Amino acid sequence: MSLIEHLDGERWEEFLRSTFEYVLWVLEHDRFRSVGSAADDLRSWLAVGGVGRVRRYLDDQMERLRFPPSRKSAVNRCIEQLVRENRRPLLALTRAGIVPATVQEDLETCGLSATDVQELLGRMLAGERPFEEWMHAHGRSDEEYSGDLSPDRPVADEGRSGSISSAFPESKLNRRRPFPFRATLPLPRRVGARQLAGPGRT
Repeated sequence: MSLIEHLDGERWEEFLRSTFEYVLWVLEHDRFRSVGSAADDLRSWLAVGGVGRVRRYLDDQMERLRFPPSRKSAVNRCIEQLVRENRRPLLALTRAGIVPATVQEDLETCGLSATDVQELLGRMLAGERPFEEWMHAHGRSDEEYSGDLSPDRPVADEGRSGSISSAFPESKLNRRRPFPFRATLPLPRRVGARQLAGPGRT
């Protein structure tokens, strides 16, 4: 049975949840393995167009099969919940190039909505520095905020000297959690780089 046929049944939510999580595992570990029809639907949609394609195809099929509005809303809410719950594997698959993502989907996977982004931009235009505040709240220094993290930059910490490479092992640098705000966001045309950087930043 196809995925949409299962979503017309009584236990559709349980089936969608288990299929979604199984497909993420398949994409990560053995993406070309043979799977059932429902899982194959979801796998192909994710691999070709990401979460957005899953939403579009399910919406089109539910509309064509005349699903009641309550069921359509419930399915969409379930998809949103699954995206939030499986944020980490989705991000890993996106980084690996297995699952594509638009800017909007990438933000949703990181836990940011369009409203969050607009709020951040508004704060920047008002002269605030939400990025810097986030860095400080997570124990980052002003040097890290300014981006001066070249491997050969000398560092001195409590009497120690050397390069940043010796102060921070490569594995730790790679595991640093970035601020979940992408530089590729579409910004209003009136916002220039200097405005976003704030006073004294370039």
